[in-house]
Amino acid sequence: MKFALALALAFVPLAAPAAADGTSVTPWHERITPHGDLRVRAERTASQGAKTRIRNRIRARAGFNARVNDGVSATVRLATAANTTDSAISSDQTLDDAAAKKAFWLDQAYFDWQAAQDLAVAGGKLPVPYWSAGDSELLWDGDLNLEGAAARWTMDTESLDCSLTAGGYWIDERADTAADPGVDLLLTGAQAVVAYRTRPIDLSLGVAYYTFAGLGGSPFQGRGARGNPASAANAGHYRSDFLPLVTALEIGWSDPLLPVRLFVERAENTAISGDRAAAAAGLVIGALKAPGSWSLAYSYQAIEPSALVGAFNDSDFGAGADARYHKARAWAQAADGVVAALAVYSGKTAATAEPRGYDRAQLDFLFEF
Repeated sequence: MKFALALALAFVPLAAPAAADGTSVTPWHERITPHGDLRVRAERTASQGAKTRIRNRIRARAGFNARVNDGVSATVRLATAANTTDSAISSDQTLDDAAAKKAFWLDQAYFDWQAAQDLAVAGGKLPVPYWSAGDSELLWDGDLNLEGAAARWTMDTESLDCSLTAGGYWIDERADTAADPGVDLLLTGAQAVVAYRTRPIDLSLGVAYYTFAGLGGSPFQGRGARGNPASAANAGHYRSDFLPLVTALEIGWSDPLLPVRLFVERAENTAISGDRAAAAAGLVIGALKAPGSWSLAYSYQAIEPSALVGAFNDSDFGAGADARYHKARAWAQAADGVVAALAVYSGKTAATAEPRGYDRAQLDFLFEF
């Protein structure tokens, strides 16, 4: 908390500003909300053909939200990460290197503008604005923050909630040289979601379409291939373009004692004709809401090699594409702001041609402040 407060202090004036008519506005310290969290993890990874690894890891995040005025706010957050290449889909730092210092990087920096009662706009380095059924990470890892701008229109009634989200984001700005045509890599996406709520049953349906402009024939992004096939003409480059059409369905039972959610999500890369489908299905039981509460989740994911961009989805399994695996998780809230969690992953990487076993177990202790 002290770190988050210090970070907030660095970005705000020491005196409260005055309004144009001479009256004072809300003091800065009442417009700043610091926040942060710490995760301590013990992890075991076993990959066929490789040495079993046992690691202790940490993730620390600290930032603040600042209310600029009644319609605009700004958020800045720092987070640990091993380096800039890994940091897009992971904020974990491994405890090694003779107790060396661990680095913080800019994780989020964005504005939120309530442009109208039913229209919101955000821009900067911002959380993924698209809905995923069952909090699936089929397309987007939970640590990913996109870089660009998005707008969301909403319409809410007593039993029906509708939203339309659209945005554009930078993947890579590339200089034009004699050796490289310098095609900029861009992501655009639009999603429509309809949620029908008739207690205790909730039904949500989403349809989305994304374009990864210029990715086919361009260098691998982030951690590299992560299961995506390479171009035959140029190793280290994507073989195909990515234009995924995504449908998602979630059915919930909102019982206050034991809520349950069933979900399925499917993606298909419409840019190609083969190895282009991905799907996730599972359920979530319970919810964390007070000390003593708990939650369980299970899902199965199958992702063909060219279905999705492996640089952006679930980082906790060994490959983002060309993978099939089970994921089981459990959470227990021990006290206010304190949660213990266990996750187990088991499946195959390189699942299409030469399947290799991959298993990972993670024991987490999370502290929110």
